[in-house]
Amino acid sequence: MIMVAPVQLAGIRTQSKLADTAFYINMDRQVGRREHIVELLSSAGLEPVRVPPVHDEVAFRSLVKTHKMIVERISKMGGQQYHCIFEDDVDIARELKPPDVKSFIEEELERIEDSVGFIYLGVCLDPDQVRTCRPHSCRAWCSHAYMVTPPGARWLLQNITDWENNHSDYAYMKTLSAPVIGHRFTHDHTHPDWRGLFYQARQAEWYEAGMAEKGYT
Repeated sequence: MIMVAPVQLAGIRTQSKLADTAFYINMDRQVGRREHIVELLSSAGLEPVRVPPVHDEVAFRSLVKTHKMIVERISKMGGQQYHCIFEDDVDIARELKPPDVKSFIEEELERIEDSVGFIYLGVCLDPDQVRTCRPHSCRAWCSHAYMVTPPGARWLLQNITDWENNHSDYAYMKTLSAPVIGHRFTHDHTHPDWRGLFYQARQAEWYEAGMAEKGYT
């Protein structure tokens, strides 16, 4: 059961648009990455929920099946809250401290129309996309950090018809032109065209090769 903490706004108790829990994908043997993301999400005020990858002989299919499984899980929930989904190699843009992340996301959600249903928390862009991407319309790729509502999850399941043959990075890119929270944050220390609140920290000391680089059991 998802437990939601009410927040105080102008003297009125109301439910946050952001769920307290955050799903993250992590292999059993990836202890270092697991310790990192559990500490990261906990310090950001989110409750980490680990999801081991669904096994498939092809690494990208294993990852996309796991993303789909989480989306299916969210689709069965009630309400309109956003639920975060992360891969375990993410870190927070250095412009923001972890304790400020949750309130930052909640404040940004107030600026975005309720009907969106899917929002990137971090994206990868090629040079053409950098020129055309805007905070509220970005056909980006990379699925390392995003959030979705239960209605948004049901929409994804109805509209992405070829999960099996697409990495989630490209399945979302072909289907969505979505907002990006933290769009103004860039990660020149990793890649100049990566935008958003979270990025894949492949140069960090704790980073170890993941599903795409070697076995994923």
